[in-house]
Order: sequence, then C-alpha cells, then structure tokens
Amino acid sequence: MAKSSKKEKIYHGIGASPGIAIGKVLLIKEHSTSYAKPPDAAITPEQVEAEIVKFEKALERTRLELEDLQKRVQNKIQAHEVSIFDAHLLIVDDQMLLHEVQDSIRNQLTTADCAFFKIMERYVTAISVMADAYIRERVADIKDVASRVLANLRETSRPVLDYLEDLRIIIAYDLTPSDTVLLDRQKVQAFAIESGSNTSHTAILARSMQIPAVVNIAGDVVDELENNEDIIIDGFIGTVIAKPTEKTRKA
Repeated sequence: MAKSSKKEKIYHGIGASPGIAIGKVLLIKEHSTSYAKPPDAAITPEQVEAEIVKFEKALERTRLELEDLQKRVQNKIQAHEVSIFDAHLLIVDDQMLLHEVQDSIRNQLTTADCAFFKIMERYVTAISVMADAYIRERVADIKDVASRVLANLRETSRPVLDYLEDLRIIIAYDLTPSDTVLLDRQKVQAFAIESGSNTSHTAILARSMQIPAVVNIAGDVVDELENNEDIIIDGFIGTVIAKPTEKTRKA
C-alpha cells in the first residue's frame, strides 16, 4: 500500500449524486461482490445430483434474500427504484439459466459454482460489448445477483454496510445496487467508488437516498487513502479531496 501523503490531494470522477460531505474515511479494500472465478473442480458422476440440488437451494436462498431486501427498502426509496430488484429476481427465476447450469454439471462433471460462474461470465462478456451504454451498465446488476448465488453456494457471507458505529464517508472499488440500498443513511455521509457511471443503478439509488456520491474516480484512491483520514466529497462536480486544508474546508 502506498504511504499516504500529508498534502491535500484532489481526485476527479463523475458527480453521481449531488451534495457535499466532509468527514472521515471508511475504506472498503475488497471488491464489494464475491463475483470471482472459483477454482476448477471436477466431480464424479455420483456427485452430480447432489451438486444440482446444491445449486437449486442456492437459487432459492438468493430469491428469499432479494425478497427480504425489497421489503426492507420499500420505505427508503421510491417504488420504481425498488423494482430494480425485480430484474434481479428474474435472473434467479430464469429457467434457461437453471437448465444450462444443470446440463453443465451433468455433461462436464464440474461443481455447481464452476458451472454457474462460467455461464454468467458468458452473459457478462456479451453485454459488456453492447453499443448501448445503458445496457452495458446492467453488467453490475448481473454480477450483483451472481455474487449472491455464489456466496450461497459457498456458504459465505457478503459484507453489509447497513450499520456503522459513527459517521463515515465510504471509499471503495465498487458498490453493488444491493450494497448501496442497504447503506446506513444515518451514518453514511457520502461515498466515492472507482467504478460505475451516473446511469448505473448504484448512482440512481444514491440520488434517491440523497447520499452525495462520486463514481468512476481516476487514480488509485482506495490504495492511496487510509481509514479515518479527513476527506471531502463533492457530488456536484465529481471531486474527492483528501487531507483538505483549512482553506479548502472553508471554501
């Protein structure tokens, strides 16, 4: 990790949600999703049905999580924004996806998480090269849902930022839509991430929740900052000011 400078430094990004916040950094060093390629693992023919059942149970747990998420946030955001997660549920309920994973497990004798990740990567790659920028942004939603399924397959927990002990400004590589909607609005003053655009669902939710936000920051902001250092987020013009001087604070 690069040693933090004592001088003021300005990072530039895209203003995704208006507002200005001055506070202390909370770094999220890990990528927010557990969307990562699992190690290749072969299974025996006798293990096929158990892997298929494991996958089906992971889908059901993911469905219940998403339904619970919708209930938890329906009073925090507008109805049409809650419907963002209807699209997430459609992925979980996609029968073609279910059959593709089942066939992959049977025919390639691979674990459920390997089969699922390989198929989701194909969808991600196809959407990532689409000409329409709005459609390309939906990759984040696919990864968000996929990370939930993978976490349930691996029986691991996802980081949740719905409770913080004190006021903080979050600096992260990325935040998924479901990360964003569960942010503790009483304690999260603002956030800035290295990924995203102002048309992403993460940005849309930040605006709905009135959380100042900057996305698509140029530079290694996560690696260069430290927890608890002073920072300013300007969601109007898309700047992040680390170690602001007194003059900057007054301005």
